[in-house]
Amino acid sequence: MASGPVQASVIVPVFNGAEHIEAQLLALARQRTEVSWELILADNGSTDGTLGIVERLVPRFTVPVRVVDASARRGTAAARNAGAAAAAGELLLFTDQDDVVDDVWVQEMVRALRANPLVGGRRELVVLNGEEVASWRAPTAADSLPLMGGQPYVVACNCGCTAAAWAAVGGFNETFMSGGEDVDLSLRMHALGITPVFAERAIVHYRYRREPRRAVAQMWAYGRSNGALYVLHGMEAPTFFDLVVSCHRSVKQALRNRLRGRRPVRQVADIGYVLGEASTLWRVSAFWRPVTTRGVVANPLMVQLERLARLASLIRSWAETGL
Repeated sequence: MASGPVQASVIVPVFNGAEHIEAQLLALARQRTEVSWELILADNGSTDGTLGIVERLVPRFTVPVRVVDASARRGTAAARNAGAAAAAGELLLFTDQDDVVDDVWVQEMVRALRANPLVGGRRELVVLNGEEVASWRAPTAADSLPLMGGQPYVVACNCGCTAAAWAAVGGFNETFMSGGEDVDLSLRMHALGITPVFAERAIVHYRYRREPRRAVAQMWAYGRSNGALYVLHGMEAPTFFDLVVSCHRSVKQALRNRLRGRRPVRQVADIGYVLGEASTLWRVSAFWRPVTTRGVVANPLMVQLERLARLASLIRSWAETGL
């Protein structure tokens, strides 16, 4: 590792992470890089012995390790902001306590950030999850960043930006409590002319929730955040009818899987995500726009009747075709 002033600050939001944080810390301790960097653990108020694990593992590091008190406001966005505010590096790298970075992650993130103010790395999904748990979510592209409204965005567990870019947008939006702050950050940077770049060789092994109930609850929270993103950024959001169709497909596939002896976790999680979106979007008038293309229906009662008729048609079609 190079000596001299800190070039990059790795920021990890921490909250009751005793179950998994050791694996992440060991991965960070064995980074192979000539970059001068520091590790900042932004503690969001842990009470489960997480900080004791941190203290035990600090001697394994050859770089500075600091714990920052980020307990003033709950949420990973607030913790990331507290860590970034305390950072000494001109480059800010973000990852999470329950994932595991590749051995050259710092090196590859810094390499990408030297040419771009905002980068997102690749998430590997099988190593920490196994094939079954990895199948509980829709597969993600291995060679590009995900999209929201046609715009690429970074994922908070594997992203980085310059300190100047982070300051230009005011950091992460702390109103996002359960995901979505990374998409919001990307969209706000895009408004300033900053487009995120994919850093393919910066790999983080991403950990899913292993209990079906927790996996579904997480997707519900993500759906709520996604709905808020549509509203906040004035993007065209799914309508009531769009979400009904999505739920219909997921329910149908879930029943098929159950009949074949398979656990329909992915389909139930998809339904949770859709319901999470609906719980945010139902307040938006465009969510209830008529499903007809024959013209505007002025009478709200007619709108509801038309929608119910289309839903009844879907149910009849389902009953006729069977599972």
